[in-house]
Amino acid sequence: MLVWSIAVVIFIKMVFRQTASTYYFAKYDEQFRESLHFSDEEWYGKRKARRLNKKANKRKRDSHE
Repeated sequence: MLVWSIAVVIFIKMVFRQTASTYYFAKYDEQFRESLHFSDEEWYGKRKARRLNKKANKRKRDSHE
């Protein structure tokens, strides 16, 4: 019984840590990306990086006109 109790406590502790880290990672994802110096392609994948690049280029063109 004691072994199972210890196992359950350890499991709950691990799940809580994972849940907390996932929550903060999801909430502050843009800050993580900037502080860890990931490129858009590394962070979002090739397709979304291309879309973001197109959107940024369009904004630049529109602001210059």
